[in-house]
Amino acid sequence: MAASTRTVAKWAVTSASFLWIAIVGWLQITAMFGTDMQTHSSDQVQQRLSDCSGTFRQRYECKEAIVLGVQRSSAWLVLARLLLIIGPPLGAAVAFAYLMPKPKLPPRRPRKPKTAGTAEDDADDEDPDVWLERTRMQMEEIRANEGPVKNAPRGRR
Repeated sequence: MAASTRTVAKWAVTSASFLWIAIVGWLQITAMFGTDMQTHSSDQVQQRLSDCSGTFRQRYECKEAIVLGVQRSSAWLVLARLLLIIGPPLGAAVAFAYLMPKPKLPPRRPRKPKTAGTAEDDADDEDPDVWLERTRMQMEEIRANEGPVKNAPRGRR
């Protein structure tokens, strides 16, 4: 598959996902405030709360159990609606990532080994003392050919 075809497919999945989130999200959020969602002040919950009787402690425990039950059911309802909104786009993104073939990339060029200089400078079999002596001789030759240098450090005059 060409990279441009994959890009078009990726944008199509992304657009469809955003459209799904916008439409279904709006429908679910507006429907949430209908009859499914119960609060402390809803008539059904108030009727159940008024049915609690007995001592103060028994009434308190009964009302607490009803309120906690309503809160739990409301939380599960909101979570289910959120999964309905987010789940399909998330599934489409995962399916796209795993099912669409990846574009073929050009082969990587092998890296060149790092070198400090020319082949004669990098000779591994050269003795360090020989290298040092050769370098000193080259520096003396350079200094002899330059002559005195104006404004040079003290060692170069």
